[in-house]
Amino acid sequence: MKNILPSLLFVSVACGGPKFDPVLAPEGWADDPSVVSLIDGLVGKVRAQPGEASTHRTLGYAYIANSAWPQAVQSLQNSLAIDPDDPSTRFHLATALGQAGDLDGRLAELERLVAANPTFTPGVLHLGVEYLERDRLDEAADAFQAVESQQSAHPHGAIGLAEVSLARGEPQRAVQHLQRALQLAAGENYAKLLLAQAYAQLGQEDRAHAFSEQGAGAGRPRMNPPSHAEIEGFKVSWGDRLSRAIQLLGKEEAGAALVLLERLHQEDPEQEVALNNLAVAYMRLSRFDEALATIEKALTIKPDQHESLWNRASCYYHKGLAAREAGQDKVAEDYYETGLQALRECLRISPRMPRAYAMRGKIELARKRIPEAIQAFRNAVVQGDTSEETYVNLARIVIPVEGQEAGLRILQESVAQTGARMESRYQLCGMLLGMERGPEARTVQREMAAVQPNHPLTQRAHQALQQRGF
Repeated sequence: MKNILPSLLFVSVACGGPKFDPVLAPEGWADDPSVVSLIDGLVGKVRAQPGEASTHRTLGYAYIANSAWPQAVQSLQNSLAIDPDDPSTRFHLATALGQAGDLDGRLAELERLVAANPTFTPGVLHLGVEYLERDRLDEAADAFQAVESQQSAHPHGAIGLAEVSLARGEPQRAVQHLQRALQLAAGENYAKLLLAQAYAQLGQEDRAHAFSEQGAGAGRPRMNPPSHAEIEGFKVSWGDRLSRAIQLLGKEEAGAALVLLERLHQEDPEQEVALNNLAVAYMRLSRFDEALATIEKALTIKPDQHESLWNRASCYYHKGLAAREAGQDKVAEDYYETGLQALRECLRISPRMPRAYAMRGKIELARKRIPEAIQAFRNAVVQGDTSEETYVNLARIVIPVEGQEAGLRILQESVAQTGARMESRYQLCGMLLGMERGPEARTVQREMAAVQPNHPLTQRAHQALQQRGF
């Protein structure tokens, strides 16, 4: 999207309150015709109803959705000039001001919002974050405490209080807040990232490492008013819709992603990025023939795509598993060989692609070619594959060939990658128990409990140890 310059604000005075002309973007401000059509339609509505706060607000929301921050600020200010008491509009105005670079303006709007609407929790939370970032810790703590009181079933307030405690150099208090947050939302990775910081300050490096790996890359959880959904609905550009489809795939919502991706492919049939993600959606839904047809289209457009070739191999691997389960061993073998051919081509293009070696290992394992599978999984690790699946697969097939100590070392290496590997820890615990090394197994189980005390594998390991007297 091109740079957007502020347009002039025109005010006309008339009976019955202020009326404003629509805020316009410069000619050629957007490349995507869907975005241009959206904005043009909303501008027309403002022209038809210049004295309605809702029309200016909606136009402002559409500008936010498409990163037109100066236009968003002006449109929302027009809306508030007509209806100054709408908290959602002021909340989004604060956001737009911040994105436009006016940080003091953002703070002022949040303070004005919370003063008038002290129970508008998204505003209180964002004001707390604003105070935290400005090192105004007492005011931040008050805001986060209010968030926790208003939304006691959500972790946001406890997380904010933990951040204040960390900023004050009180890691033990931060741990208490974060444990409360994780009781409310066990999968909140930002809380785990903060927990890693707290344990590091306390000198508990093992726990710090475990939670650091789980929280890596996590951002502070947001809390948005219902109007945020309206803004999301204005993200109509081809790229925005592709991003939304990829996010849906990441959330394991392949059906919803498929609807978007099929539409995107219809609009731009030559775009291989959409085709590759469409193939992934078909694969997630076990529609492997459709996935393969889609992959072939992508390869026709751009032949040297290692991702498409990996997807092709994955499709034939799953088709092989299904054929083997149906008793069609010859068909399964043909599928596996076709998958391996795709991987050879994939590795020709990208010889250091870890996932390609891991997939080769899975296919060789399915063919019961154990030495080849071991070598492929080891190659994957050498090339940087740190996935738990690869380590666990490798450990399971190494044990009968090279012995328990070899399998033990692989699982220990897996656990060393990240403390979140509950399957690796569970298998390690079971191996140690089977080798009559019960105290070591109990140590592993305690580490599991420190990371995820309510995980089913943590509890199963505890029960197995209890039954054996440990």
